Amino acid sequence: MSEFEVLGLREVDFNSPVAIIGFPTVGLVGSILASYVSKTKNMEFVAGIASAGLPPYTLIQNGKPYPPVRVYGLKTEEERDLIVVTSEVTPRPETCHGIAVQVLKVLDMLGVAEVIAIEGVGRCAAPGSADADIVACGTTDAALDRARTAGLGILTEGLVHGITGVMLYECADKGKDMLALLCPADPGMPDPRASAALIASLSKLVPSLEIDLEPLIREAEEMESRLRDESYGECNDVIRQLYG
Repeated sequence: MSEFEVLGLREVDFNSPVAIIGFPTVGLVGSILASYVSKTKNMEFVAGIASAGLPPYTLIQNGKPYPPVRVYGLKTEEERDLIVVTSEVTPRPETCHGIAVQVLKVLDMLGVAEVIAIEGVGRCAAPGSADADIVACGTTDAALDRARTAGLGILTEGLVHGITGVMLYECADKGKDMLALLCPADPGMPDPRASAALIASLSKLVPSLEIDLEPLIREAEEMESRLRDESYGECNDVIRQLYG
């Protein structure tokens, strides 16, 4: 098993922060959300995670290199500060446990009191239908009560995969407060519209997340427009081949 290395850990006096975890899963909803929040809020890089078992790349932002898994922090005027963990890495199954455990260790170092992980799941119905609702599962009764108060449905039976799944049982074992939000998304492409819907739900759980969603909505509309144009183009090609 590859050893994980914590890079650039900063000593910041955060106030009982809540952490949002966004790795790329279905529709890339977690990584889109986490990246959008960290950039929109001008969050500060406070730690990174690297390993020989992760893809060999560095992310360049503002001319500076950053590791594959990044942790950003923000002091807020709310009751709790904000931490965001994000990455472009789609982890192999054999690395999920190591990444999850290492992320939780870093969050403990930063004094995180509550974890909210984002997990994209395949959309099996049209947006707006009952099957397209965001649902939650959690490790404590208090976490589930917060999800209900925010208007989220509760997953009572099922499987949660990947890093989010590992974090859930690790946090449950340690008595740590964690929610996982399962967001239906397009499995075939990035889904910024699903990420925008998720931020709207998250803001009911994390008041400091109130941000402008218009850029994400515009991105979704532009992507949908491009896809429609491509679809029409493909249809015209088929028509020309059949009847041309």
